[in-house]
Parts: sequence; structure tokens; C-alpha cells
Amino acid sequence: MDKMKQKALKYCLLFLIILAPVLLYFRLAYDFLCITSSTRADILLVEGWLPDNALENANKEFQQKKYNMILTTGFPYDEGILIGSDGRMEFTIDKKLDQPSDDLYTIGVMVRGTKSQGQFPHIIMFADSTRLGEYFTSRKKKQYTCTVKLDSAPRIVSVEFDNDTYANYTDRNLYYSFVTVNGTVFPANRENVVYHIRKNGKYILYRRLSNSTATNASNFLRGKGIPDSLVIPVETLHKIKSKTFTSALDVKAWLEINRPGKRHSITIYTEATHSRRSYLSFVKAFGGEADIGVISYADHKINHTNWWKSLAGWRKILYETFGILYISVFA
Repeated sequence: MDKMKQKALKYCLLFLIILAPVLLYFRLAYDFLCITSSTRADILLVEGWLPDNALENANKEFQQKKYNMILTTGFPYDEGILIGSDGRMEFTIDKKLDQPSDDLYTIGVMVRGTKSQGQFPHIIMFADSTRLGEYFTSRKKKQYTCTVKLDSAPRIVSVEFDNDTYANYTDRNLYYSFVTVNGTVFPANRENVVYHIRKNGKYILYRRLSNSTATNASNFLRGKGIPDSLVIPVETLHKIKSKTFTSALDVKAWLEINRPGKRHSITIYTEATHSRRSYLSFVKAFGGEADIGVISYADHKINHTNWWKSLAGWRKILYETFGILYISVFA
């Protein structure tokens, strides 16, 4: 065998030595990332960005296991409030607006969307009962505006989302940021913004919005009958290393101030592929000063049988993998 062939063989073997463990990892990646480590806990910690069906299951977990309290974690809605199903968002115009001399009002909404089956979310805007216009949104945030003549300032600006779908591992969702009336901004992250879900052709009051995922999750759980005093939102307004790790540090600080002198046991309730990163973040943040467990909620859209079939699945696995490596090295 000449030197050229020997060199090629050496590089092939080196490539296989490197590739084999990578392939093995991705073969087992989903199961590695999704862990459940139970502990006899007095606190159930729920990550506030979870979808409503996960929050429903967190409520059942709390009721069945008799925890002492629920802490919800989360950040302000910097990227807009996610709406994942057909419905109507109602913005109450609670500021006094001067009547224009020409009675013309320019009304807009700032939104962005995610695409499924080649189409972005479709919205219809109203000022009270006056239909203003309809638009297909885009991937980037954009303000859609309409000028209309009205006898007085609108009391409510409504935006309907009417083409939600999920297909081929892609989800058509809408993100609201704010509405404007003649330049005055009315953010979506306020309690006087109301979301109605559409069922059987009717709009049903679903919830009032809030300023962060932590508060939104706590309001949802209180709405399920858990006493207000047992559901505590712990909002995080900054970031150290990663959002999950920073939330863990803030939970530790909250407990030191509000529940001092006691060793706590905490069970984290989170999404499946995020569970190992959450567990590792809290273990590192508490440094052995609390018993940490985790329950992973199964994502029925992307799971161990199909994650590798979609770009969204690969993104999720890679994002969580690098997140674990980052926390392991730098936290």
C-alpha cells in the first residue's frame, strides 16, 4: 500500500472515530435530554413559558401531590405574546385621546407570525364594531395600519387570528406586540388586554394578559382554583449565563428572603427536551442547598419518534444540547 492510500485510510479511520460517538449521541439524544428525577418536594416550580396544556398538567400534579406552593418563573414579553390558536385579542383604549379635527384615526397593530403549509397567520382588525382591514403577516415584526373616520375614539381595538394550523411539524402562530391609535401605543402585555379563543364559531373569554410569562402562568393556575396565596410568580428581568440559570438564581434569592432558615425540596415542571438543562441549571444555582427533582412534560408535536424528521426537531435538540454544554462549562 503506497503512502497516499495509507494517508487516506488514516483520515477515514479518524473521521469514523469522531463520527461514531456523534451518531451515537443523536441516536440517544432525545432520551438523554428528557429526564424525570423525582423527589419528595414541598415546592412545585413551573416554567412560565410552557403551553396551556402543559400548565393544565402542572395543575393536576400540584393537586395530586399536595405541594405547599407553586413558583412560576419567566421573563417579560420582549418578543411579543404568543397566540397559538384561532381567537380574538381585545385592546381596551384606556387613555383619553384628543378628537382629531378631521375625525380621522390611524389604527395599527404590530405583529409577526410563523409559517405553516406555505402561509403565515391571517388577521382582521376592528375598531369597536368597525372593520378596518385584513392582512397576512410575515416572519418579521411589522405594523399593519389603517386610517378610518370615526365619530369618537375607539373604546376597543380587536385583532382576530383566523387561520391557525399545525401540519408537517410546523405550527402557524401569531405574536402580538402592541396596537397604536394616532401614535399612542397600547402594549399587549397588560391586564386590560383580553384574549378570546374561538370554539365552534363563537368567541369565549380565555384569559387576561400580563407583563411576563411568570405572571401569565400564575394567573392561569389561579384560574384553575389554586388559592392565590399558593401561586407565586418569580419574574426575572436580567440574564446571567442563560435565562434558565438566571431564573434558578432568582428563585434561590426569593426563597432566601421569603422562606429563610429551611432546606427546600423543589420539583421542576418543564418541557421534555428542556428538562435536563433545567435540572442542571437549578442544581448548579442552589449548590447543594436544596433537593432538586424534575418532571418532563411530553411534547406531542415533536417527540422521540419524529424529532429527526423536521427542522424544528433538529433545532430543538441542538439548542438544548449546546445549552447543557454551556451551563456545564460556564455556570
